[in-house]
Amino acid sequence: MALTLPYDIWCLIAKFLSKPELLKLYSVNLAFFDLVMNEEYREVKVYHIEDERTRRCLKNMGPVVATRVRSLILRPYFLDDPLNNPKASFGRKMLTYVQQVGKPIESSILVKQISCMTEVTSLTIGCYWWDDIRLFNSKLAASLVTTALSIQRSRLRSLSLSIPLEAYPNIIATTPVLESLEELSITLRVTHFTTVYEEIFSLIIKFIDRHSGTLHTLTVDTPHRRVAPFHFFNNLGQLPKLRKLTVHYPVNHLLPQHPTGIDAFLRNHASQLEEFSFHICDLFANYFLPTPNEVFSHPILLIPMPRLASLELCLFQWAGAVHRNSMADNLLKYLHPMRKTLSRFALHNHALIFPEIKSIVLAIGGPESQLTDLELQVHLSTHDLFDLLSHQLPQLHRLEVGFEVLNKEDDGSIAFHNTQPNAWPDTRGFEFPQAMAGRTYADWKLRHLAIPTYNGCGKWNETKALLAVALPSVITFNGLSPEEFVKISDYTKPY
Repeated sequence: MALTLPYDIWCLIAKFLSKPELLKLYSVNLAFFDLVMNEEYREVKVYHIEDERTRRCLKNMGPVVATRVRSLILRPYFLDDPLNNPKASFGRKMLTYVQQVGKPIESSILVKQISCMTEVTSLTIGCYWWDDIRLFNSKLAASLVTTALSIQRSRLRSLSLSIPLEAYPNIIATTPVLESLEELSITLRVTHFTTVYEEIFSLIIKFIDRHSGTLHTLTVDTPHRRVAPFHFFNNLGQLPKLRKLTVHYPVNHLLPQHPTGIDAFLRNHASQLEEFSFHICDLFANYFLPTPNEVFSHPILLIPMPRLASLELCLFQWAGAVHRNSMADNLLKYLHPMRKTLSRFALHNHALIFPEIKSIVLAIGGPESQLTDLELQVHLSTHDLFDLLSHQLPQLHRLEVGFEVLNKEDDGSIAFHNTQPNAWPDTRGFEFPQAMAGRTYADWKLRHLAIPTYNGCGKWNETKALLAVALPSVITFNGLSPEEFVKISDYTKPY
């Protein structure tokens, strides 16, 4: 009877199985075999012929298996090395590999296999800052990228170009229109200081314009200050279906004398955006960071977005009572207009104290709140935090809390007197289990909790058990069931 169940039912059953358990069931029936094969070959990474994952791709993947691939990651920076070793061509490397495995393989097999991956919906092309762009621009690497973009033109939904600006002309100039492209992620960085990137901006903008009818997610990463993306954002056209925007921006370009163009782009799309993520980066290259008043008075954070449901801010840690108070006040003012629409809020790279959390939760909580997903970083994790959130945000579905130390209480003084976690006494962690003992949040709708397990001061065994009892409605702790979570070893115990 079980073997005659519809395939869709087997798919539902498989959702309740962990990947290791699922892989053991490939021989049960054809349905499980198909599910296991799909899971095994869902993602393929092609690097170089000395990489084990690439070898598996070369050796085991036939045309039928290739159609199971849904996510393809190409980083072909070392497939051909004509600069450092002219005689060590790709064919020579392939011959060496063939001699090792005893199976003849032609040098064009990678291109052929990629041409068989006709069901790919997500493609990532990578040439990172430690890679040699000259190798990335080799003929074989170019043919791999061109083949991947051409074969998946009708099915590709997500494209990530994590490459330097110097590599864009060789890729997007010949790329056909990707008919189903919905998500695009681009990186704006240069390998050489002398690169004139404004002309490359024009090529990227034309590429985006050709897909304006289908794009609903755009990510623009400007990792360092070598590139000023004003002309890119200022000349970027209207994207009528855009719903999600993620921007990684270098902190020094947030100064008033540096126009960003992001505010103009945001203003044109503010009425349609539902998700916005703003990440301030390149912090270590700057000694003078802007104050909270300067950050929150920037035009980027002054654009009202009436439909915004998800907000993610990645800022930095301000020290001192004046800056901390200013940060809290500015954040409250920024969040207040969104209190009735936000279903998700995430604040990263800035650890909060309990009085600040209380002010934020009171501002975005209450009966009108739609918030179901919250991510925060705190100095001290206390029972007061769970008391507050369960009372003010009873509808919260997912909570992620990063903390530095477990403690009995948090009066806020720790942020002003000692912000060095390694200087805090280990005895703090011993007070948290005492405070949590006997507490329960049975009426809280929380289903998923994510917390770090490396700051437990040797008391994680007690803490995990108390959390599992106190939160009976939680389905997963760090992605694990309560039973699996409790069994995790306590690596914070002193030896």
